[in-house]
Amino acid sequence: MASRRCLDVPRRGSYHPNAMFSDLPFYHHNLDPFLIGPYVVGPIRNFGIRWYSLAYILGFLAIYASLYRAVIRRRIPNGDLERLEEACLILIAAVILGGRLGYFILIEPHKLLTLQGWLEVPQVWRGGMAFFGAALTVFVTEYWYCRKNRVGFWHGADRLVWVLAFALGFGRIANFINGELYGIPTDGQWGVYFPGAPLVNGLNVPRHPVQLYSAVSHWLLGFFLLYLLKRRPRSRFDRIPGFTVFWFLSGYGLLRFVTDFWRHEATDFGLINGGQVLSLVLVVVGLVAARVRYVAFTKHASEVDWYPPEGVEGELPAEAHAFVDAVVADRKASDEAARQRRETARAKRRRKK
Repeated sequence: MASRRCLDVPRRGSYHPNAMFSDLPFYHHNLDPFLIGPYVVGPIRNFGIRWYSLAYILGFLAIYASLYRAVIRRRIPNGDLERLEEACLILIAAVILGGRLGYFILIEPHKLLTLQGWLEVPQVWRGGMAFFGAALTVFVTEYWYCRKNRVGFWHGADRLVWVLAFALGFGRIANFINGELYGIPTDGQWGVYFPGAPLVNGLNVPRHPVQLYSAVSHWLLGFFLLYLLKRRPRSRFDRIPGFTVFWFLSGYGLLRFVTDFWRHEATDFGLINGGQVLSLVLVVVGLVAARVRYVAFTKHASEVDWYPPEGVEGELPAEAHAFVDAVVADRKASDEAARQRRETARAKRRRKK
């Protein structure tokens, strides 16, 4: 990987007319987006493993590990390894398709008016993913799957969102390595020259490394969510499955709204940009959904539906796994009956001989 740090002093007057900024050393971005490669393999050019791809792979593995631990310890109602594997496959497909489709809807909607544009949607190697599209698709598909199989969706979501926050942070690091999603121009010494950034008055200017700001904010959110999961409940809301999901939605929206003030955005609505509008919507959705779920849960939920007084890590009552236990028992009975039929058939064949 060509990750040599190249510090240079920009030419006098290359960005800011004030001479006090002309001698500051700015970082010139020259990072290689490939961890391994690129190679030419037959008709495929630029074949290899990118840092951005690695961030997704590690994120999926971390999410699976978190959910696997919860399933093994029976902390997700009616959860078992078979359903976990199916849910994770759905998660991967939803992230990729939802993220790509969201990117086209928000950034390049004109392409969806052509067949060629729709053919580009699954081509993830072209780049372009939208968090909002991926998040909505994941929620809809996973909620449908869990409802269909009577798995505790909100219990699993609590185990997922804190990992997701950390994964998003590493995704922003990958964005920085790719030299994309850069910030607005800056005079600060921490500014970065991004080769692909738009020119200002015909010149490439240093910009805020807003990807790094976002990464730090995501990691702080991840630590906060993990703290909420590990502590004992301090209110009834802390015992409602899914409570960290609403913290994540509002927290992510608020933090992104703040960091996007330094982000270069194609869509602009005056004082704020398109990403900030969606971030504010996410904050409102998180707050309203938390209130609606709290009211509905306190009115209609039975005691078995709540987290134990010990919190998220507390042991769930046996009734929480009644459905999957019945399925497993039926499966064992069917397997035993099939085994007995095979034994009977073999015994008959031996007698005939």
